[in-house]
Amino acid sequence: MGCSSEGEIWCESCSQHFASQPFEVDVGSDIAVKSLGPYQGPIAKLINLAKEKCSPVAQRVLADSLIRVVDSLLAERNRTGHEVVLVPIPAGRAAIRRRGADPIKEMARLVGSRLQPSIPVLAGLGNSRQRLEQSGLSIAERSQNTFGSFVWVAANFRSQAVILVDDVVTTGATLIAAADAVRKGGHEVIGCATVAATRRWAHSKQAA
Repeated sequence: MGCSSEGEIWCESCSQHFASQPFEVDVGSDIAVKSLGPYQGPIAKLINLAKEKCSPVAQRVLADSLIRVVDSLLAERNRTGHEVVLVPIPAGRAAIRRRGADPIKEMARLVGSRLQPSIPVLAGLGNSRQRLEQSGLSIAERSQNTFGSFVWVAANFRSQAVILVDDVVTTGATLIAAADAVRKGGHEVIGCATVAATRRWAHSKQAA
């Protein structure tokens, strides 16, 4: 459970582990990546609950945090919700088989429906090949594991602006590979919204 209080998944005290404003994450790329908290403690536990247990309550809490990140990206890029779509990072095939669902897609759906105005969610990315589980891989291995692993599959998509959605940014390799696939499909990536970032990559720079 994410919360140490008996019978709770998340409480007001837990919420203090999130930053007051979304912060930038430096992944060594030109894509804008933002997050709202460090991947540790209650936040890490909550993410695990949402992903591995597919907890609806945990997914709703994470969706609330992602809404703040998406709003920040839209404001910085001077865009409105009418001009973009949310594209979740697809889970690997093995992870989907193990979990029986794709929790990132569900969280993106919750975010899109609860934003004002609502933003459509598009499953525009597919897996072009099998990826290894990222946990335990080095930075170089993660980059090799994700390179060319996504393909743009939404052939009839006409909008030009995409916000990628994921739970955790560790090295940025997954987001970079996904953004590359979106761009090869002819579309603009205006940013990546994530819940949490490992401390190695997160700046303390706050969004204006």
